[in-house]
Amino acid sequence: MTTFCMILRTNRTLGKIKVKDNQDDFKFEEGLYFIQREKVFLNKVGWIIKKIRPTLLYMEGVSQPLYLDNLKIKEYYEDVPLLDEKGKPIKNEDGTFKTEHKPVRKLEDIFIDARAIHNMVAKKILSVLSASDDMEIKDYVILILLIVSIVLIIISMFV
Repeated sequence: MTTFCMILRTNRTLGKIKVKDNQDDFKFEEGLYFIQREKVFLNKVGWIIKKIRPTLLYMEGVSQPLYLDNLKIKEYYEDVPLLDEKGKPIKNEDGTFKTEHKPVRKLEDIFIDARAIHNMVAKKILSVLSASDDMEIKDYVILILLIVSIVLIIISMFV
């Protein structure tokens, strides 16, 4: 089975390439990209019948794939202005820009999960952000009294 690799270019376009399972790396537009199977996510493609494809996502110039748990690539059609060889939009005789109806793909619904927060944030900050408070003196006193009472109950059973 092939893995589909998508490369997000710096000009905000998306390039695609199919990679066979026996390959460890591939070349795309003069760049070498490494394949890491643990960073594969499943992408649903198709309009009526949804196929699930193993997919890797790269940024142009970064050889390691991105690891995104909740990623959705939205594809829709949009009127995109036509560009000349210098990269400037072409104008009509009436002053409006010439456009072409093309498919556009955008990244959408990127959520940060707990694992990503744990990797990004130091443990000291995580202790401040945690839902439970630190133990106070009264909590320690209650814990000691509980242990002492359990020991006394066990001793009274044997005596």
